[in-house]
Amino acid sequence: MNVLNVLQLAPVPWRNGQGQTREIETFPSGAGFDDFIWRISLADIGQAGDFSAFDGVDRIITLVKGSGVNLNFNDGERHTLEYGVPYPFAGERPLHATLQNGPVQDLNLMLRRGLAAGRVQAWSATSAWPCTPGTAYRVLCLQGAWQLHVERAGAAPETATLSAFDYVSVPDQATHVHATPKTPDGLILVADIQASPPPGTP
Repeated sequence: MNVLNVLQLAPVPWRNGQGQTREIETFPSGAGFDDFIWRISLADIGQAGDFSAFDGVDRIITLVKGSGVNLNFNDGERHTLEYGVPYPFAGERPLHATLQNGPVQDLNLMLRRGLAAGRVQAWSATSAWPCTPGTAYRVLCLQGAWQLHVERAGAAPETATLSAFDYVSVPDQATHVHATPKTPDGLILVADIQASPPPGTP
């Protein structure tokens, strides 16, 4: 398994130009804002501003650094992001974010509605799960150190050690994953994603 530290990725401007983001992974690979089926990115929010609109996209946002982010939706709803707690919302809903305690970072999972579905979970204790065929599993270490042990069909198991902001794509052939914290403060995010093949795929 390849381990990627996402902080090493070069940031690019948000779609609306009011912030910056590090694109971690898109499906299909190389897809842009208008044709991805799912997308994972790490955003830097340095000041109050509007979020980019993504029509037809379901979003799950998780605060991964800092605190005190208020999401102020135009329809009147207000929500304060909590560190390590995923929050889902529809990407077409206009909203303005304000900061209580300075710059923050958040992880975004974007899912093209009707073509992809998924969830993000935060774990702080030893965990294990069977892998469902056709589901993509992605792991981001938020803090501490973790060991991932992945069992694969017809192949030798793989092991990876993760530290803060390390990201792993679990191999498609995986049958089971075991995640073990190696420090008391360990916290990881695990995304599982079900997606349709890209349009035009036989």
